[in-house]
Amino acid sequence: MLLRLIILIVFCAIMYATYHIVTRWQLSRASKLKDLDPILSGTDVSNPTVVYFTTPMCAICRTTQIPAFERLRAKLEAVNIIKVDATENPDGAKRWGVISVPTTFVLDQVGKPNKVNNGFVDENKLLAQLHTAHGLS
Repeated sequence: MLLRLIILIVFCAIMYATYHIVTRWQLSRASKLKDLDPILSGTDVSNPTVVYFTTPMCAICRTTQIPAFERLRAKLEAVNIIKVDATENPDGAKRWGVISVPTTFVLDQVGKPNKVNNGFVDENKLLAQLHTAHGLS
């Protein structure tokens, strides 16, 4: 029994470390694109900005992520939410290192990705991440 518990703890630690390595890789990859990527063209990134990757088949995107963005907009009017359909723009999703949908990137005031969220993220967490990335109070 103790051996199984140790194996479980080691497995969980490996998965935790793997997740953090992947998110650092995604941020690093996306950071190299901030000045060149067409996804950001025409967007004033000095305003709080979220880049949101989705697909038409993503049920959680329609049922929970989009309503969370609407609640975020109610709390922070000046937020930019850039929606990218990964099926229509697979090259963009590849450039940003997107491995699942929904994936959201929170950009700082110069357009550099500051946080990445793989999977659903609620408006309160996004708001906190935007406040950190933009030094808002």
